[in-house]
Parts: sequence; structure tokens; C-alpha cells
Amino acid sequence: MKHAAVNQPLFTPPMLDSLLERWQNLPYHDAKGVDASPAARMNQARAILKKTVEGHLPHMGPDDRALYARFMASHEPQAWNERLFDCFDLMVRTRGAVIAVLHLRDLYCLLRPTDTAPAPAAMPEPSLAHA
Repeated sequence: MKHAAVNQPLFTPPMLDSLLERWQNLPYHDAKGVDASPAARMNQARAILKKTVEGHLPHMGPDDRALYARFMASHEPQAWNERLFDCFDLMVRTRGAVIAVLHLRDLYCLLRPTDTAPAPAAMPEPSLAHA
């Protein structure tokens, strides 16, 4: 029996939102430079994206190359945060889901505000594994 090829995305924006929510209150001890200046963190974010997809630029379409160029030209974390799914989707399509998720975690830690103290009402939800 032949299966019809269905072109469904591996990830959707709600799936990305779910990942980001899970990471929001987790400590991230491996992040280098998370306490650095916003400009230094943006340089690190651009370096991560460059390292991840630059080798695939010759094989990317014009739209993906333009998207990559916009990210590389951006110097504001807010601009990256507004288009974070596009960045993630680009990494998934060029390098695969596993590498994209790993690099996204680093990007998330670099792009989130440095004031990471949880809000008074923000309490972690109990794990279902212990229920």
C-alpha cells in the first residue's frame, strides 16, 4: 500500500511555544555569556545561527537566504524574539529537528531578558510524573 506524501511541518508555532514555556523557569548553567551585555548576547546568537546554517546557504532558496540575512543583520533581541519560530523552522529544515532544538535552547537563553527572577505569582507546575 502506497502512502501519499504529506508535506506537514515537523514543528508548529504552538509546539515551539510549549518548548519555550518548559524552559522559562529552568536554570541553564551551560549558557556562556548569558550575563553579558545585550550586544554581546546578540553577537553570540548570530554566531549560533551562522554556525548552524551557513554551510547550507548554497542549497537554500532565495526566501531562506533572505530570512537568514535578516537575522544576521538584526541587532535587537526583540526582533529575533518576534521571528523566533522562523529562525527555528529554518534550522529544522537545514539541519534537522534535534540540532534545531538544541540550538534553540541556547538562543532562548541568550535572547530572554537578563532579569530572570520569577514573578511572585509564577510557580512551577507540579510534574505529572509524580502524580
